Amino acid sequence: MSTDLHTLGTNAIQILSAQIQQNFDHPGTLEKLYRTDKTSFRKAFDLLDTNTKQHPVAKAWHERLYYQDVSRSTFDRRDLLMLALLIFLSGWVVKVPDLFDLAKPNFFMRNLGFITFPFMMACLLWKQKPLKWSAVLFPLTAVLLSAIYINVPTDVSNSSSFNLACIHLPIFLWTITGMCFAENENGTKTYGIGFLRFNGDWIVMGVLLGLTAIAFTGITLGLFDMIGFRIEDWYMKTVGIWGAVAIPLVAGYLVLHNRTLVNRISPLIARIFTPLVTLLLLAFLVSIPFAGKDPYSDRDFLMLFNAILIGVMALIVFSTGELTK
Repeated sequence: MSTDLHTLGTNAIQILSAQIQQNFDHPGTLEKLYRTDKTSFRKAFDLLDTNTKQHPVAKAWHERLYYQDVSRSTFDRRDLLMLALLIFLSGWVVKVPDLFDLAKPNFFMRNLGFITFPFMMACLLWKQKPLKWSAVLFPLTAVLLSAIYINVPTDVSNSSSFNLACIHLPIFLWTITGMCFAENENGTKTYGIGFLRFNGDWIVMGVLLGLTAIAFTGITLGLFDMIGFRIEDWYMKTVGIWGAVAIPLVAGYLVLHNRTLVNRISPLIARIFTPLVTLLLLAFLVSIPFAGKDPYSDRDFLMLFNAILIGVMALIVFSTGELTK
């Protein structure tokens, strides 16, 4: 029975090979055959004789089927070592309060932006070939001066200016990251929308990696708990810290080195959620007068409204990003 199935499969491949040869002048038919069964199409293409493969159409299809983009399929060892070093340093930033016996809430309120953005800047600048040290000077100076300024001892009990500085520092570091991205793009005119698209892809990839990490953590803790080992504290202080700081850096690295990795995910998210968000916002705006809420007098409502605007802006970037490629 297995021999008959094998013979039947071989005959089908031979028939498909003949169809490919007969339709060299009909590119639409060839494309349809390829999309119907890509694996069988490749096997059938391999059965073409040597003379047939010299046909220009056959040569074009050979390049399409067997072309290997080395820049996308492999990762440079030095880049991976650099990424590992950045993750290692980023993890130690998180552990600074434990090393120097500092109050964690105060430390992270001041230095939250320094956990990811400076190392993402380094990743962007490292991607330049060759590395321009003149482009490193300004980001490095900006990060060092910002770190010194925000960590100067001060009474923060009732300091509104200090709170504003802590809120705007990550935005400032994000802006410097955008400048590093522009340097990496060699000053092309489209680096602005490119950086916005990079942020969207960065967030999408980070969320996917984060969900995977949460699932992995749950499975790991559950398995060890079943055999009587409670490793939650050790796991969170070691694996958890470096895993958490690695997520945004690995996500950014993947987007930088393989930008097509999430190119189909972001527009898909926009297509699905744009009509839903439009209906939601229409219902929300109609309901505001009946609720008696005013964004100019209710601070919490104003913050929620700003968050909605940021979400709408993200959907617009996802939608328009596909048009600028």
